[in-house]
Amino acid sequence: MAISPIPIIAVILVVLLLIANGLGMTAASGQPKTGVSWIKLLLSAVNPKNLMMCAAAGIAISQGRLSTGGQIVAVAVFTVIAVSSVALPVIVYVADTARMRRPLDALKTWLERNNTTVMFVLLLVIGVVLIGKGIGGLID
Repeated sequence: MAISPIPIIAVILVVLLLIANGLGMTAASGQPKTGVSWIKLLLSAVNPKNLMMCAAAGIAISQGRLSTGGQIVAVAVFTVIAVSSVALPVIVYVADTARMRRPLDALKTWLERNNTTVMFVLLLVIGVVLIGKGIGGLID
């Protein structure tokens, strides 16, 4: 029985992103660490959160027992859901700018202030799921 490369790739991605997170920010201060590493340069153009979510979706879809048409539908549904998290607030803001300015400004301020914590929790949850899927794929 051949081992699928997908779980191995998932585990490698999680480990690389955990290393990058450790090299990129200190947990206590949230300030960038000094020094440049190759992994920081590699990830400078890529948002780790988006990369992890897309990798998780790709892995889940590819390991599902779906036909080609089913995989296309799954990718389309994932894309619509992913885009809606950005498109919906923009559409609502354009529709009623005066009413939405205050709540969106408050949300922006909160997210800017808590960015490190939000990113940590998101990457932790996604990483744990990917590691679980990767290990599960290796055991099966």
